[in-house]
Amino acid sequence: MRIEELHLIDNSMPSLLELANYLHQKKDAFELLTKFMQQLEMSINKTSFTHSARVALLAETLGTAVNLSANELYLLKRSAYLHDIGKIFLPVKLFQKKEELNAKEWKMIRLHPELGASLIRQIPHLKPLLAGILFHHERYNGSGYPFGLSEQQIPLISRIIGLVDCFEALIAPRPYHTPLTLQQALSTMEKQKNQGLWDPYLFEVFVEITTDSDYFVDKRPVDINLVKN
Repeated sequence: MRIEELHLIDNSMPSLLELANYLHQKKDAFELLTKFMQQLEMSINKTSFTHSARVALLAETLGTAVNLSANELYLLKRSAYLHDIGKIFLPVKLFQKKEELNAKEWKMIRLHPELGASLIRQIPHLKPLLAGILFHHERYNGSGYPFGLSEQQIPLISRIIGLVDCFEALIAPRPYHTPLTLQQALSTMEKQKNQGLWDPYLFEVFVEITTDSDYFVDKRPVDINLVKN
């Protein structure tokens, strides 16, 4: 399946090329794309908070803990908010499905980093966000996608986003599973770390900051403006 053959959900949105052309010189392209993400995530979860906004705030917290610079944190937060932007080009029913996805459906979902990157490449002032979007499903032991990168081949920003993305997915309600508690989620990810999925240092710091705060299991609505600034 080629990326060019995919169309946006329900034919209610433009194609990737049409959207890229529309956003090419738009100064508010980031804000417009966040609205697309909110629309998609609300259609999946019907909740007052979004996965992407929470991932962005988690990523910023972890990035701060590992002493990223102000500019790196800015790029991290914005990259994290748009990490799943490629999903707007996939059928929404894939993300609403309660049953286990089949091989064809998983193949489609695994295209979303490349779809998102294909869009961001066409928007000049958003290109610095590319790595966080394209590589957030790469894993430390090389078992991720789309390129099977490992360890330091994966940009630090992408390693951070991948880790907190997984954590947030575990503790948040999803159509296909009930949310885990904080300790259950960390236990699951500890096993994954031992299998080599996560940067050991980042995971160690993440455990420390989650243990010290109850924010991460708080399902209060997220102020989207906190992410955009």
